[in-house]
Amino acid sequence: MPEQPLPTLPMWRVDHIEPSPEMLALRANGPIHRVRFPSGHEGWWVTGYDEAKAVLSDAAFRPAGMPPAAFTPDSVILGSPGWLVSHEGGEHARLRTIVAPAFSNRRVKLLAQQIEAIAAQLFETLATQPQPADLRRHLSFPLPAMVISALMGVLYEDHAFFAG
Repeated sequence: MPEQPLPTLPMWRVDHIEPSPEMLALRANGPIHRVRFPSGHEGWWVTGYDEAKAVLSDAAFRPAGMPPAAFTPDSVILGSPGWLVSHEGGEHARLRTIVAPAFSNRRVKLLAQQIEAIAAQLFETLATQPQPADLRRHLSFPLPAMVISALMGVLYEDHAFFAG
């Protein structure tokens, strides 16, 4: 029996919420799969919750083992070089120290009224939509993007940048 070609990352999504059809097919066939990165590098894609938890808690699996060429500017893959989650130890702590003040209890409490106002506005918009309305489109997706905009002090008109 001929060997099947490896699935290639990234697996493009139809929208920002749902996994790609290819990802769903892989997940249906088991929790761990060999894949090819855009650079041609081969690696593993873990789709099972328990397996992902085991990998993420095992020090033997480190981002440093991923060659930088595994990622291209066109690929958006969690954990790619430069992302906070791709760093460990001192570098992770240094970067986390830089961003932590924006997420302090005090800062989040100051934003609470603004977040409630954004949510109320989105609920009002949702209520005007033909029913049944698309909750993801009108609330679940825009709310985090708009809150991040507010957190970063980005003008409302520019919030679409965070929504992809």
